[in-house]
Amino acid sequence: MTTRRSLIAGLLCVWSACGSATTAIVNDAQPGGVIEIVDGALRVKDLSVDSSVATRDLTTAPDSQGADDAGSLANTCGNGLLDRGESCDTAISAGKGACPKGCTKGKCASEAKLLNAGTCQARCVETKITQCKNNDGCCPTGCSSQNDSDCASSSGTCGNGVLDPGERCDIAINTNKLAGFCSPCRASASCMKARTIDPGTCQQRCEEDPITSCSNDDGCCPAGCNATNDNDCCSGCRSPLNGGGYTCEAGNQTSACGLGGGDCKTCTTTAVCKQAACSNGQCGEQTAANGTSCTTNNKGGRCQGGQCCTGCLTGNYQCLAGLSKTQCGKQGQTCVECKRKNECYVPACVGGTCDQIYLGEGATCKGFPNFSICVFGKCCRKPPGLPPICT
Repeated sequence: MTTRRSLIAGLLCVWSACGSATTAIVNDAQPGGVIEIVDGALRVKDLSVDSSVATRDLTTAPDSQGADDAGSLANTCGNGLLDRGESCDTAISAGKGACPKGCTKGKCASEAKLLNAGTCQARCVETKITQCKNNDGCCPTGCSSQNDSDCASSSGTCGNGVLDPGERCDIAINTNKLAGFCSPCRASASCMKARTIDPGTCQQRCEEDPITSCSNDDGCCPAGCNATNDNDCCSGCRSPLNGGGYTCEAGNQTSACGLGGGDCKTCTTTAVCKQAACSNGQCGEQTAANGTSCTTNNKGGRCQGGQCCTGCLTGNYQCLAGLSKTQCGKQGQTCVECKRKNECYVPACVGGTCDQIYLGEGATCKGFPNFSICVFGKCCRKPPGLPPICT
């Protein structure tokens, strides 16, 4: 076998040098055989049989007859050498001639496939990117910054802080006061949705799409939607139902306050002589109506002009303490004037209530022109030397 391989190696040198010449060499490794090079083809001729049957081309796949000889020559895969016709050799572990075990696609390849894995014909085949497409990392031949953002980036100008030709903006410009700022996208109308195209590149731009689906809290009530499937269609506020879902309320009531389909709020207040109020969907306060009961400093009263009056109110609705005999009253009631019952009493205002103070039995009173005294709460005439005369 060693002799045969040495002979074949020599023949290959002769073969490559001889071109189309015809050379015949006795094959002593195979008795009765002759190896020929005819028109650049290496052939084995068995002299013991008809040459038309026994002669075959060793540069092609061997047939069933003479397979041992052809296999000896052609089966070089795995010998650790990169032989003619091999893409690699499976016995070479690393470096030049090593067979790939996996493939990594290049910058402008959409995919990379490993063909003929485990053989000396293993190789990687890439599918090249040919279409102009933003943000795929490739700028194919024929593309430009006008139709492929990667071409703008590859030019080396994107990110230099200057709006260069072919750029829509520059990512290094960080203030909207300068031309070329990559502005964030905002919808121009409530029923439009903005989206950013090619974000983070110098080809960033904005596009808008109409909102057509019924969705809560997007600020839009598209055609065909209503308050039951889109809270944006509820101009007031949503009031939850026990069984699920909600009802749409007017949104301007103290117990159901809100706008724009938000959840209803209940407005409350603890301020004295103020009432909770809902205005334009916002909770607030308003002055309580005059006469509304109130309490301040643990004293009851009634509201007047936004103040809790625990005394009394005059005719022009001024709040007084209500503790004088001429302006007596409490809890926001109308002030009254305490009047004398008779000449034996003095009017007084006690705790906001009119009262009478008795002068006492035998006290002098002025009920008559002559001398008079108080007897049992009455002003009686008292003639000298005679008992009191009470009428």
